[in-house]
Amino acid sequence: PAVQPGTCQNPCVRWLPEHLLEDPRYAPCHLLYFTGITRMSKVILTEIVRGMFMNSASHLRVLSEMRQQALDMHDAITRGDFERYGRLIGVAWEQNKRLDSGSCPEAIADIISRVEKDVWGLKLAGAGGGGYLYMVAKDVDAAQRIRHELTQRPPNATARFVGMSVSHSGIKVSRS
Repeated sequence: PAVQPGTCQNPCVRWLPEHLLEDPRYAPCHLLYFTGITRMSKVILTEIVRGMFMNSASHLRVLSEMRQQALDMHDAITRGDFERYGRLIGVAWEQNKRLDSGSCPEAIADIISRVEKDVWGLKLAGAGGGGYLYMVAKDVDAAQRIRHELTQRPPNATARFVGMSVSHSGIKVSRS
């Protein structure tokens, strides 16, 4: 039931439980950090789409791995496996970097090096433009260490933590 090449599509949408995001043991471990470092996502997506249409073996291999990773992520969330969920976020980040080698500039790599010992996984949100870094801290203490580190020594004047929660009312547009 995956999306296939061509105009005839039959996508499958599944509900997922939100307990890994809302359970008091895990909620403080989900950190969203505005890095203050951005790239144009259209440039990133142009490179990825070009690789797809040129039938780049490496791009197609990563995209196939991403399909399996999404299924694995669904399983981890459904089973409530927090550590596996976090590690799979890290897998997604590694896949993104393989699709676009420019997705981890030095400034982002510096932030990551400061927090990586305290996370199960992390990745830039969206197309990888670098604006928001999502981190899955190993536990509440690790989350506090990350917050302290990046609050006391932010990479730039606009970097900051932002709130994150599951919407129970559907999509809403906000501005940060």
